[in-house]
Amino acid sequence: MKKFIVLALSMSLAGCAGRDPQLEVISKPNDGRLSCRQIKTEQSALLNKMQMAASGKSDSNIQNVAAGAAGLIFIPAWFFLDLKGADAKELRSQQARYNQLVSIAEAKGCQ
Repeated sequence: MKKFIVLALSMSLAGCAGRDPQLEVISKPNDGRLSCRQIKTEQSALLNKMQMAASGKSDSNIQNVAAGAAGLIFIPAWFFLDLKGADAKELRSQQARYNQLVSIAEAKGCQ
């Protein structure tokens, strides 16, 4: 019975492992009214975010390896695993927004 309780508690807490991603909105209502300068500014901001997300992804991988190894000795360490993959999801949404801005810039003839 104790093993069942521990297993049930472990599985319910595993859903909390990691943070929820903060996804970038790919298409915004005012995209058609953006000037070339505004598009370039937003692209620069997205590039900075993507670089930060890419570096965060490697940090979370290191954290997962450490927590996984520590979990072999101390099982509650497994609760610190990032199972949601927030960094990768955020990076994909930022790339999609960047590509959307590239399409808008091309349609407007921006350089």
